[in-house]
Amino acid sequence: MTPSSATALAKRLDGIVHAAIDARKIVGAVLVAFRRGQPCYQGSRGLADREASRPMAIDTIFRLSSLTKPIVAAAFLAMVDKGLMRPEDDIRNYLPEFHPALADGSRPVIRLVHLLAHTAGIGDVLPGDPEPDALPVKPEMNAGALVTALSAVPLLFPPGTRWRYSRALEVLAAAMCRVNGSDLAGVIERYVAGPLGLRDTAFGVTEPARLAAAYADGPQGGERMTPRHRIGNPWGGITEYFPQAILAPCVFQSASGGMAGTGGDFVVLLEALRTGQLFERPDTRALALSNLTPQLPFAVSPGWQFGTLGAWLASPAEAASPCGPGTVRWGGIYGHSWFIDPEAELTVVAMTNTGLEGSDGTYPLAIRDAFYPGAGVS
Repeated sequence: MTPSSATALAKRLDGIVHAAIDARKIVGAVLVAFRRGQPCYQGSRGLADREASRPMAIDTIFRLSSLTKPIVAAAFLAMVDKGLMRPEDDIRNYLPEFHPALADGSRPVIRLVHLLAHTAGIGDVLPGDPEPDALPVKPEMNAGALVTALSAVPLLFPPGTRWRYSRALEVLAAAMCRVNGSDLAGVIERYVAGPLGLRDTAFGVTEPARLAAAYADGPQGGERMTPRHRIGNPWGGITEYFPQAILAPCVFQSASGGMAGTGGDFVVLLEALRTGQLFERPDTRALALSNLTPQLPFAVSPGWQFGTLGAWLASPAEAASPCGPGTVRWGGIYGHSWFIDPEAELTVVAMTNTGLEGSDGTYPLAIRDAFYPGAGVS
């Protein structure tokens, strides 16, 4: 990247972040990007805690929410790489007690790859849940109870025939823990955080004084979350937050969204996945950025399939995206988004402390488009 192009990129990104903060769409942000293996942007703007006037810092810790999922997926891939598990294995090989039925009473084979790709037929509602979209997992849940509860809920469709975002990774994580003989924190430390030196990536907060306060969309912009905060979401449901759960001494180690970490740690993880640094076998490296739903017309939305780590871009034209084919992206409901464009050798992590604007509003789209000037897509 030439000095002039780097300066132009920084100017575009700085303008987007400042505009979002000035408009009260977000309270604070950390943005980190790598191109061709080298840092091309790093910055922190706004406030980590508005009420305390604490500025955002590059090492601010965030509630990762669904950024937890690619961390768990990376650990699974590392176990596959070592021959400890196989994507095509039946989940009953590891969790014999997990054998949910379809509505007709038949009990199909659920493979680990179905859980990874959210094509297992598992939903996101447990008995007693009041909302049609009841993620995230409640903080009082535990892994054993969750697997038992999910096993009792009828599958929504035969595995592999449809895609539905779900609690399936909780089941996959339970199998990983059984193989490793530890809790999920032990799995993550052994296969991901330890090898990559991710010191602030944990089920809990390493230094509470560095934790960003949590804000949510409100009529006047980002408003500080209450201990149990609920907002309407763009998908017609309710998004429910438990911002204090990350500080609980015995918080449930949820594979769906239970971790905390920094933008710096997370970009190291994504770069390791982009380059295959974590793995020894070429087929594992390829699997990390592969499409797991080629049998479906589309999974997430037009142009987007689903891969090992998140949504997988099959058709930039259909998706109205400037990114290259094979781009992988996802986000987290506390206000984060990320993407890897393998064709451009580009990795971008955009962390904010404001949901859902930081994850599903106009902000992440503007950040994405800044890396593709002249693409004419917004």
